[in-house]
Amino acid sequence: MIDRADELGLVGNRRAFAAAIAERESIISTGIGLGVAVPHAKLPIVRDFFVIVAVLDSEVDWDAIDRKGVRLVFLIGGPDNRQTAYLQILAKIVLVTKNDELRKVLLDAKTPDEAVAPFAAL
Repeated sequence: MIDRADELGLVGNRRAFAAAIAERESIISTGIGLGVAVPHAKLPIVRDFFVIVAVLDSEVDWDAIDRKGVRLVFLIGGPDNRQTAYLQILAKIVLVTKNDELRKVLLDAKTPDEAVAPFAAL
């Protein structure tokens, strides 16, 4: 996911962004439960917020708060000086993933358009 963000020119410096993600994950897992993880990093080298979504074929142990495996991963990157914007993005992710019906739409997504669909109305 970090490689994809880098390919799209979103991270500024791939190595620094990957290190920030790893450092954040070492503090406490970003596995928020319900099969969802939200690794994130905010750095001055990142110009604007982005979200890369991965729907995994099988569960991955992410040391999530509910001790269940993760299948939905939302990688968030953004500038370090816009906390409010970050919280708004995180709130939308939580809103969608806590809804059983919308989470199922995400889990069944086969294309990027299908993965974005639950967020379109927000």
